[in-house]
Amino acid sequence: IANSKNDFIEVPPFPPTSGSANIYSNLGSVKSNSLEFELNGNVIERNAFTWNAGLTFSRVRSTITSLGDVPEFTATGGFRKSVGYNPLEYFGPTYLTSLNELEVTDGIVTNAGDGTLRLEDYVVNSAGYVVEKSKLGTADELPVAYYNEATGNQTYLGSSQPNFIIGFSNTFHIGRFTIYSVLDWK
Repeated sequence: IANSKNDFIEVPPFPPTSGSANIYSNLGSVKSNSLEFELNGNVIERNAFTWNAGLTFSRVRSTITSLGDVPEFTATGGFRKSVGYNPLEYFGPTYLTSLNELEVTDGIVTNAGDGTLRLEDYVVNSAGYVVEKSKLGTADELPVAYYNEATGNQTYLGSSQPNFIIGFSNTFHIGRFTIYSVLDWK
């Protein structure tokens, strides 16, 4: 099943001065592709005993195709809203663990700090994180966060949408009693 909707309802980012941070809006559109199967049947039918078993499978893939006039943003909970991404993908802060992750332009580190420090002003501490060398061993020693012009300190962490969902069910009728069980795997 393929489906495109112009009903991408979300809370866009509003400045606190707007009076509310929870105004829902139709931001744009999402395209979804879904696949679902179900198999169900009686395995045993004898006098006062019946066993019915079922198997279900589903897979859904969604992609934001438009945000309208709203620029990309990270919503509450770390979900990044950006064209080309699934609406349920997490972004969050990550911290540098290697000096090779520092980007240098004209001798200045551009993706960390305040843009005035050089590569030699950073070091990897005993915990394995990049820190400013001048703050090493002090109360001000903090790991250096990843920074990107487009996403700030947010980087892709993963998706909360499962790759698939499989369900196994069993129903046993024994006389007047019924026992039901279900197991879902994501």
